[in-house]
Amino acid sequence: MAVFILVQLLQGSDESELEQTSQLSIKPALTVEWLNAYQKSWQLNTRADGRIMAWHEAKISTQTSGLMISHVLVNVGDLVKKGQVLAEFENEKVKLDLAQLTANVQEAEANYHEALLNYDRGTHLQKTKSISDREFNELKALMLSMKSRLESAKAAQNNGELRFKQTQLLAPDDGVISERQASVGIVANAGDELFKMIVQNRLEWQAEVAAYHLSSLAIGQEVLVTLINHQQVRGVVRQISPTIDPMKNTAVVYVDLETDTFARAGMYVKGEFLGKIETFLTLPQSAVSMSDGFYYVFKIRDDSFVQQIKVTIGARQNDQIAILTGVSPQDKLVASGVSFLKEGDIVNIVGQLPIGGKR
Repeated sequence: MAVFILVQLLQGSDESELEQTSQLSIKPALTVEWLNAYQKSWQLNTRADGRIMAWHEAKISTQTSGLMISHVLVNVGDLVKKGQVLAEFENEKVKLDLAQLTANVQEAEANYHEALLNYDRGTHLQKTKSISDREFNELKALMLSMKSRLESAKAAQNNGELRFKQTQLLAPDDGVISERQASVGIVANAGDELFKMIVQNRLEWQAEVAAYHLSSLAIGQEVLVTLINHQQVRGVVRQISPTIDPMKNTAVVYVDLETDTFARAGMYVKGEFLGKIETFLTLPQSAVSMSDGFYYVFKIRDDSFVQQIKVTIGARQNDQIAILTGVSPQDKLVASGVSFLKEGDIVNIVGQLPIGGKR
């Protein structure tokens, strides 16, 4: 009996030694450092790009025809105020025409007053039967005719005054001149476009945003736009397009930009819509691998073997990735080189990385 027990002990000792020897003979697949996923608060921003455009561009044209431009008083880039004179037309002939029309009014007034006075006299004479009905009707008809001529003369005078006012081209609002076609010496016709103006010098960013991001945007949301000189300009969402571009699957989001910056209409820039702040478990990108469309991390067991764990990722910031499911803050995870590992590999551990995965 004693001999049997001794044999069993010797066999058990041999198997244990074999297992230890076998484990020791396994060559580590990789020398690694490890880390823990850690909690980090992120502002969930939505990135986009698009062109800066004028909020509203006014096309300024002349309302009169056949007059030559005599003075151009502004140029591209000039800031102007509402009612400011932008250009003047030759007005000597218009002045002469207006003087003639004014004289016509004065003559018509004199004729009307004389006819009205005769009509009033005729009214009294008719009551005493001093004039016939036919003579009275002639006086009345002449008075009405002179009144009509006076009104016609005044209308012509008003039209002449308007034409004289139109010899000055005025700014319809505050703004900045963006284009100029006006030149001294040209004869303009009604409707000819002479200037373009960015109304109130207001610019907007027309950001092209992927359709699946639209649910995270709202009117009044703050935006940060980066210009080509790296200056950052703040803005606010004014309007979100109700339609989606079927070719690009994007929508235009209109962002009002702050004034007095380097921003210029026509610039193509990038920007971020500033979102809400949320807290996530986070890992450096080096700790996450992708295979067949899924994301994985490698958890280190106490015996130095690794276990492949499927995870769900969220937002990214720089080289950090939000981990939504699959790991806990206590898990001991391989920090880098995960693309060289597979389930069941053994690793040689040399140390722990600090929070964030950077030394």
